[in-house]
Amino acid sequence: MALLSVLLSPLVALAISRRANANALRVAKKNIIAPMRQRWIDSVRDTVAELTSLMHHYYVAEGDDHSDGEESLKKIHFLERRLSLLLNPQEEHHKRLVALFRQVIHSLEFQHLGEMDMARLDSEVIACTQMILKSEWQRVKDEE
Repeated sequence: MALLSVLLSPLVALAISRRANANALRVAKKNIIAPMRQRWIDSVRDTVAELTSLMHHYYVAEGDDHSDGEESLKKIHFLERRLSLLLNPQEEHHKRLVALFRQVIHSLEFQHLGEMDMARLDSEVIACTQMILKSEWQRVKDEE
């Protein structure tokens, strides 16, 4: 009996240690990954908001004599690139959002965008962004 307890004690200790390590790793991931995901969500939301606002301003001011048009267009391109780098090119909604922004930017540059087109594209951008953010928020909640 003593021999059995001598053999089993290290095995039980090993099993307990592995379980404790797995729990500690799960808690550490939760405490590190969830805030990182939240910062990513905030960054995507802020970038999309700024980009759509700037594009709308550029669209509305298109007919006016606006000297800041070139600077606005540079900022629009910068924000589109930032968003492209934040998003995952393997996920369909992410690819769709980038494609929508590129379509709007191209149309703004070449002035091929009617009021109805701008409203439709803006609605599509918002809907696509909301789906991406909801999906990521669900991942954050699932990890808690």
